[in-house]
Amino acid sequence: MGGVDGADMMLHFYNDNRKSTKVWKKLAINIIHRMCSNAHILYRKNTSDAPVKSRLRFIQEVIEALSSEYLVGRDQPVRGVRQTRRDVAIQLIQGRKEKDCVACSDRATGQRRRSRTQCMRCLKGLHFACLKKHLCVEE
Repeated sequence: MGGVDGADMMLHFYNDNRKSTKVWKKLAINIIHRMCSNAHILYRKNTSDAPVKSRLRFIQEVIEALSSEYLVGRDQPVRGVRQTRRDVAIQLIQGRKEKDCVACSDRATGQRRRSRTQCMRCLKGLHFACLKKHLCVEE
């Protein structure tokens, strides 16, 4: 299999064929996909990370980084980070993990409530609804 066939094969794994009659839109999306594919190849060859990220995870992180830079410039909330008050913000916990909510969970009484978000300052589990009860104590 030649280099062009291999590149086309890699390109079409995550291809999103948009229904567009405009040729320039299809061409622009194809060029962006090729740039992401080439960037991932360079990342694989030049990284020192022990587990090399998959191509899908690499593309997701590139999109998140570019969109967060754009959204911060427009003063809009970044996906995964929710600004609540001036001093406290909550974020999604990576890897679909859960933590006990520090405000509403009590293991002593058996009322354990899990949260997929955490306080960015103290990194303890916290629901958005429980934010008013939370006092951030840094240790």
